[in-house]
Amino acid sequence: MGIFDANLTSMDISKNSKPLAPAERVDYSKYYDLLMKRRAELLNLGQRDRQELQEQQGAGGTPGDMADSSVTDISTDYFLTLADRDRQEIIEIRDALERLHKGTYGLCENCNELIPAK
Repeated sequence: MGIFDANLTSMDISKNSKPLAPAERVDYSKYYDLLMKRRAELLNLGQRDRQELQEQQGAGGTPGDMADSSVTDISTDYFLTLADRDRQEIIEIRDALERLHKGTYGLCENCNELIPAK
């Protein structure tokens, strides 16, 4: 599993949330579309960042001096930080999609009250 791959197995989102009855459900299809679009964007960014890291680490083999090595290290840290942030967002998107599937999307995980769509 790569650093950009989110664990996509199912996860217990909230033990207290009961699915909304069909009459109570809001049409969340636009949210589904937005979540899927953002997930695709993040996966594409992850692929780009992976390629950038590979190019930096493969360019010229061993850095010429300590300054070159420092720049490579800082750049690598930067891309790894971005990757971690993106991975976390992908996990949050996965959890939201699972709540949509279970019928608990739009319910507060703490109080189980309906969250207004606005």
